[in-house]
Amino acid sequence: MILGAVGTVIALVAVTDVYITTISMRGAGPLSGRVMSTLWRPAVRSTRFSHWALQVYGSLMLPLAVAMWATLLYVGFTLVFLGDPDAVVRATNGAPAGIGERLYFVGYTMSTLGNGELRPGAGVWRAGTVAASLAGLVLITLAITYVTPVMNAVVTKRRVARMIVDLGPTVSDLLDKGWDGESFDRLRGHLSNLAPAFADLAQQHMAYPVLHYFHPVDRGTALAPATALLDDTLTLLRFGVAEPQRPDPVTLGRVTAAVDLLLAALHEAHIDPVDEPPEPPSLAILDRLGVPCVTEQEYHAAAADADLSDRRALLAGFVANDGWSWGT
Repeated sequence: MILGAVGTVIALVAVTDVYITTISMRGAGPLSGRVMSTLWRPAVRSTRFSHWALQVYGSLMLPLAVAMWATLLYVGFTLVFLGDPDAVVRATNGAPAGIGERLYFVGYTMSTLGNGELRPGAGVWRAGTVAASLAGLVLITLAITYVTPVMNAVVTKRRVARMIVDLGPTVSDLLDKGWDGESFDRLRGHLSNLAPAFADLAQQHMAYPVLHYFHPVDRGTALAPATALLDDTLTLLRFGVAEPQRPDPVTLGRVTAAVDLLLAALHEAHIDPVDEPPEPPSLAILDRLGVPCVTEQEYHAAAADADLSDRRALLAGFVANDGWSWGT
């Protein structure tokens, strides 16, 4: 009975984690989320891991999660069927099956292969066999159907990063392309397109938390440093550019809010802020481009009023947790 109770708890933990991760749209399950985060952080902090190695390592997180769920279900149902001598019997003579035979029975039952050598005992054990078969079938189905949208989300993630970097690989380059000598109207359309893109990415990171671990080799397709580049640009546009050259505040507000949604989703995925947030970008960038700007005192006062430190600390944590550095 004790083995059966322990096995039931383990199987329920696995089912709950699978449900939260793949169906609930509330982020990673409490178990898989912690496991992936724990495995990822030492690798991303190690100087021995190149971006190529991180790409390979990160791509293993999804099959690792599936393997963990399958193992937990297998262990759980095995303990359940080990809990009673009559849980599994031989089909030929009705004698209780041995431990090895029960391991075999649970394995082929969960894989839905079917076999005539062994059969469940009467009553509740038949129901248990059906539950094990359904759990295995659902896990296999969810694993297969989960992969396709995750891969699509990875493509979207890299496409959005490229949309930002193509505007300019640095804050200075990006602002230079957007400045026509009188206004930043050139940027309005691009920023308007980025707002829904980031909102979609936020929802995708909530729905597919494993998405964060798909690491690109090319910095130009990496979302974390691209988002840092965008945030520095938005900071200067929102607080550094003088009126009336400052872009439309509604457009800037929409993009900023969409980035905040992404950061909130990432925070749910166990990404922590850094202790010391990056300083706001220098007004000298605007000055070199000939853009009218506010005074240093007004700039830093406005940034302080907007309480950017917590937001930028979390964004810097996102960059570091993705294996990149801010601004380089």
